[in-house]
Amino acid sequence: FNVYILDGLIARMRYEEARDEAVRLYMRNGLLRVVGIEKTGQSTFDDHFKNALRVKGKHVTKENERLRILTAGGVKKEDRIEGALSSPLHDGTIYMTDKVGAETKAKLREELDRYGASIHDDGLDALAYGYRLLQEFALGMEVAPSAEKAKKVYRDPYEFEEKKTTLSWMNR
Repeated sequence: FNVYILDGLIARMRYEEARDEAVRLYMRNGLLRVVGIEKTGQSTFDDHFKNALRVKGKHVTKENERLRILTAGGVKKEDRIEGALSSPLHDGTIYMTDKVGAETKAKLREELDRYGASIHDDGLDALAYGYRLLQEFALGMEVAPSAEKAKKVYRDPYEFEEKKTTLSWMNR
């Protein structure tokens, strides 16, 4: 299947700046079903990110399955990148929209062109993690139990921290 990169940012940032940019990316892209954050060592970025979103009225947590903690699982970065991206890159099934900034596109292209040549490859690593998330993600949406029976106007439980059940996106 084709993968479309709709938005993104690759840049060196301080911790607080990275958190604020991640929140901006999230907020400007509407309702996202899942967000993946790489957990390395004792990092608490996921906690700071979800707290910053909570202030804006968004509830992205591991408990409501909107936040996925991504770990390397003992797999080296190079193996993770090659394992996830070799096929879609070879097949030409990864596309970027115009919404992705020119600087980010250029950095990702540079990482592709110079892969393995002692450069930072965090953009490719993030893309590999994203590709892995897509493969694990079930095509369905979560709705309030009452909406499943009564076909009421869709009210996303994620926004209101309600209990959820799974209903196919085709039934919406």
